[in-house]
Amino acid sequence: MRPPLAPTARGWGLLAVAAVLAIARPVVGLRDLWFPSLVLVSLVVVSIVLAAIIGATSRVAVALVGNDPTPTIGDELTLSASVTHRGVGRRVVELLWLIDGERARDRAVSAPRRAASAGSGFADAADEFPIDEWNSASSGDRLAEGAAVERLVPARRRGPLRVRVTAVRVFDPLGLASWRTRVDAATDVLVLPRPLAGLDARAWAERSLRMPSEPAGVGRPGASGPPEGSLREYRPGDAMRQVHWKQSARQGDLLVNLSAADATAQHDVRLDASSQAYPTSASFERAVSAAVTIGHLALQRGRHVRLTIGADRPHVVTALPALLGALALAETGDDSHRGADDDAARVDGGTVITGRVTPALVARLEHERPGTLVVTASADAGLAPPAWRVVHAGAAG
Repeated sequence: MRPPLAPTARGWGLLAVAAVLAIARPVVGLRDLWFPSLVLVSLVVVSIVLAAIIGATSRVAVALVGNDPTPTIGDELTLSASVTHRGVGRRVVELLWLIDGERARDRAVSAPRRAASAGSGFADAADEFPIDEWNSASSGDRLAEGAAVERLVPARRRGPLRVRVTAVRVFDPLGLASWRTRVDAATDVLVLPRPLAGLDARAWAERSLRMPSEPAGVGRPGASGPPEGSLREYRPGDAMRQVHWKQSARQGDLLVNLSAADATAQHDVRLDASSQAYPTSASFERAVSAAVTIGHLALQRGRHVRLTIGADRPHVVTALPALLGALALAETGDDSHRGADDDAARVDGGTVITGRVTPALVARLEHERPGTLVVTASADAGLAPPAWRVVHAGAAG
């Protein structure tokens, strides 16, 4: 664990020069070399004392905010970090970032905080400083306007991304020593998947939404009306008795049970999340993008999307943000515990997306109403049931 108080690189350099002078004094025979050596050491010692006093009394606060809480994978997120302190005058500080497990450093200018006047009471800090939260700022302080340091963070992977400022280094006026203050300013973003680009992707997405010709007797009897487990996002005016509390807790948003009228026009989309179906992580990411493309196209046509991800229970999404948010959290795993006769997870003539066709998937498809099977990792779909239309969405096609 690093000590909070230490010389900077410049301070260590002066100490090294002082040591060289002290060693060289008897060699060169100049007794007066002890004086510059003592001056250099004294400067560093004084700087260490000043850094300790400034750091301990500054009460540094960091405010961190991003320009987009839901960027798309491949985009760049702009983060702004503003630093304030108790006292007077501006100070140069160093921010220590932790971004998706990687560390980085930035120099910033810390602005002084001024106390709110007693007559006006505590005003909203957002009026002067557009931030979401700040660390170590007392309720009697008001943030003054100051310069913010910006950092561009590439959204390289889909899913939750947490960006933190873990510490701030405060320097003495000479820059020979620093005091390291631990902070925990953080912002969370959700990196959304990107749909497949190009006309070819849209063409096969169009094909995946068309129902194949269905032989007599293949469809599941009694499949009319809303499927079991149909849900949509809560809307103002919905009765609280319609809320599906268990699924709402899992998803983090209020979901309500759909009535028969709400569920008439919908398209089933199931993303196979079995780890055995994807030889590489890239093939699974392409499957997620395929689910986004098909689901978005269905929503554009006025349909609801009954989305199932792996072993999760299906739920109905009626808007693109909900679709992207659900697929942003998709992960591969083992869904072998779900049986082929699980009615709630059946695909009613919709679209199943997988990396490659596995025997476990075939066993499920044989019990479901035929639809479209989208394959992203392998061109060999010979195991697929003949009643299912197979669409290849590999990297080359």
